Amino acid sequence: MLPAFVVRFDPRAATATMDTVLVGARFASVSPTERLVTYQSMDGSRIMVTTFPTPTRRWQLASQGVEPLWIDPATVLFRQGASWYAAT
Repeated sequence: MLPAFVVRFDPRAATATMDTVLVGARFASVSPTERLVTYQSMDGSRIMVTTFPTPTRRWQLASQGVEPLWIDPATVLFRQGASWYAAT
């Protein structure tokens, strides 16, 4: 399996520099407040939340799920198979 990374960069900068935010994560989504990020972990497809842009404490929202998206500052939408779930 290929490694997965979540990176960030400033598109306004003259030279784009990629900063690694998370390793072993995919489908990252930054919250509307820009203080949290949700993602799917590569180990077990867990839906996780951590602080952004510097990850500190991590919270598990679901033990299984894919493609998490913030739908408002307190709610993450994700799917498992053909079903969609919301976690607050």
